[in-house]
Amino acid sequence: MTTNLASDALVNCDEVEIEQVLVNLIHNGIDAVKNLPVKWVHLSLAESADDLVLRVVDSGEGIPEATAARVFEPFFTTKPVGEGTGLGLSITKSILDEHKASIVLLTAEPHTTFELRFKRVVQAESAHVT
Repeated sequence: MTTNLASDALVNCDEVEIEQVLVNLIHNGIDAVKNLPVKWVHLSLAESADDLVLRVVDSGEGIPEATAARVFEPFFTTKPVGEGTGLGLSITKSILDEHKASIVLLTAEPHTTFELRFKRVVQAESAHVT
């Protein structure tokens, strides 16, 4: 796994819940590439004036459109019976919705790519007392 996450930007969040989101996405990526000849998962962070954009990308060839349209539905899974409940991405989306953040599956990318967007917190400048 590789990362490119250098930033000092802030977001309001429940760290434990966002950790759950990231662990789920990373675990899904690792699971998706375990039988591929080239295996990797990459996390990257980009900033705009208003948002922090986190991408979780794996070496898989993406998810077909028909499947992509359903990945956030509760109990939908592409895994064999007994290997997944189909709740991970649904719970992930719910957590992000509660945080007023978003997640999308970018189907036009060459590899499986989930993009999360968080609103940046604007830091108020400290008042100086003289």
